[in-house]
Amino acid sequence: MKSILTLLLLGLALFLNAQAPGIEWQNVIGGYNDDYLNCIQQTLDGGYILGGDSKSGANGDKTENRFGTDNDYWVVKIDSTGNIQWQKTLGGTSTESLEAILQTSDGGFLVGGYSLSPLSGNKTEGNIGSYDYWIVKLDGTGNIEWQNTIGGSASDKLHCIVQTNDTGYLLGGESESDVSGDKTENSRGSNDYWIVKINSFGSVEWQKTFGGDDYDGLFSIDKTTDNGYLLGGYSLSGISGDKIENNFGGTYDYWIVKIDSVGNILWQNDIGGNASDKLRKVLQTPDNGFLLGGTSSSGISGDKNETSHSDDYWIVKTDQYGNIIWQNTISGVSADIFHDMVQMSNGNFLVGGSSWSLSGIDKSESRIGMGSFSDYWIVMLDSLGNILWENTVGGDKNDGFNSLSATMDGGCIIGGSSLSNIYGDKAEANWNPSTNDWWVVKIGSDVIECEAPTDLYADNITATSAKFHWSIVPGTGGYKIYYRESGMGAWIKKQSITNFKTISGLLPNTSYDFKIKSFCYTEFSTFSETETFTTMPLKSGMASLDAQFSVYPNPTTGMITINLEKNTSTNNKLIIINTLGEKIIDVLITENNVNIDLSQYPSGLYFISLAVGQMEYSNTIIKI
Repeated sequence: MKSILTLLLLGLALFLNAQAPGIEWQNVIGGYNDDYLNCIQQTLDGGYILGGDSKSGANGDKTENRFGTDNDYWVVKIDSTGNIQWQKTLGGTSTESLEAILQTSDGGFLVGGYSLSPLSGNKTEGNIGSYDYWIVKLDGTGNIEWQNTIGGSASDKLHCIVQTNDTGYLLGGESESDVSGDKTENSRGSNDYWIVKINSFGSVEWQKTFGGDDYDGLFSIDKTTDNGYLLGGYSLSGISGDKIENNFGGTYDYWIVKIDSVGNILWQNDIGGNASDKLRKVLQTPDNGFLLGGTSSSGISGDKNETSHSDDYWIVKTDQYGNIIWQNTISGVSADIFHDMVQMSNGNFLVGGSSWSLSGIDKSESRIGMGSFSDYWIVMLDSLGNILWENTVGGDKNDGFNSLSATMDGGCIIGGSSLSNIYGDKAEANWNPSTNDWWVVKIGSDVIECEAPTDLYADNITATSAKFHWSIVPGTGGYKIYYRESGMGAWIKKQSITNFKTISGLLPNTSYDFKIKSFCYTEFSTFSETETFTTMPLKSGMASLDAQFSVYPNPTTGMITINLEKNTSTNNKLIIINTLGEKIIDVLITENNVNIDLSQYPSGLYFISLAVGQMEYSNTIIKI
């Protein structure tokens, strides 16, 4: 799993570019106090919505004061090149932590996390116990449409949101609360997975608590093609409550739970090794299986088939029932903490996190800062988990990665928080050199542009065939060949996985056009320039064709007679070819008159080639 491999496409091995794409633009966004970016998503207008926590007042890029003395939600909308379009500070007099943000089907945004604030600031409902889920619906320009505080008497922390098919939402996180407030089920022991289904106006429709006798924290939800959901997080619980498997090492394991559209458990799986394994992201894949991403410190044990070198990224692919298909431990020589991943439009997977590692093992670039600071580290995997490229992005101090999103141009945008000065990859200083700002970095696309072939020519030209040649196009999976009589009729189509193709069944002494286009993974290129050639005339001896070689009736409905009027050979080879270049008759004849039955073949044009002694003759016949 450690080397750069080739990707098979249409039976052709394609070499993929191992060079990581470069930075297109970046932006530092913040105020004079600590600001932490937690999530980023591309929006339908080609820009981006950013969400995180802010302690800053109205200074730097921040246009609104904080509401209390601690973190507030901070939402910032930027355009396609990183310029701020609008922003919104949301909070009360105590602490808020923004954990999830998504663009909704009506063009607005749903913001979610957890809050300790009473009714204050722009919070319209006090907390119920300790931390509560707090969701805020914004319109497309950041105005509050509605909000809801959801919780019980203890701590309830929201970590993830998905929009449901009915334009409502499923909220997911962890809860310590027993039946109280909005909570309708007791805790199973400690923190449990807590999912809450709300309608499009934020009202609770149903909820479910899943857990065992110890800590169970839900951090990711993905909608599934059967209208259910996959829940993913990590668990310390043994067999107890809703949990039907013990964990492997007495510490955290990945715990995935598949539920139907109303929250009933369909299946579950505990996946882990002998040390800590913390799942942070789940994705359904096009084969209806799932990709799981998190951080592992386990050695070869339990489900783990590769040892960790410290904390490492651990990517696990399962089938639709949660059974492991493949896995990859992605390692540097020090700690590497996974945070997020996404499936790209070409089927690859981009994973990202924070890395403290020097170069070595899977990491080709050492940490950028001079001390023991972290950098962003992104890794591109193919559909089988093989590393295609990886890139370390950072400055001279701590850069903490949190989120990424695929972009419409085939690239990605990555973000987190930074203490770095202008150094390494960082091109802009913080507003306050001693506090964290958001750092957003746009990475270019690694998609190979599908180019049209060039340098077309034909050789080995005979009366009935020619060999076409064209340039090799890097990254292509094959070629489509189009040819026809010059300027006449529909194009005839052929395919090739090489940069040449022999075409048979052509007419003698006839001008032909041909053109080629490439196939690059998911799309065709434009056509090449059109090239023209002419087939050879009939060979010597054909001037007396009628006297030597006749075919009748022509056209025919089936049976034909071939007459050799001056045949002196007893070993004559007869070949009949259809317009696809396929031989349908290939026989030796010794008589001057030979009957051939074509009734089993479809109507159309056929080419006849007859070798008589040292002479070669050709003719055509039409079957009706």
